[in-house]
Amino acid sequence: KESIHSAVEKIPPTPGFLKLFQYLQSHRQDFELVVVSDANMYFIETWLEHAGVRHLFRRIFTNPGDFDSKGQLVLLPFHSHS
Repeated sequence: KESIHSAVEKIPPTPGFLKLFQYLQSHRQDFELVVVSDANMYFIETWLEHAGVRHLFRRIFTNPGDFDSKGQLVLLPFHSHS
């Protein structure tokens, strides 16, 4: 778990993201922020928390992902196409 956590935290932000987040934070009354991603909840929340911007996002729509009792990351689909 720690190696995955560390690897996610090392992912650099896309150029301009931090400036954008600062702008959005200073204009929170004008925007409702959500994340829609095909990644997974663990990766997204870990990265956003590390960047200090998790609180800006009202919802995250993504694939569930968390560690099981054996310490393995378990990823599930957000929805089925059947």
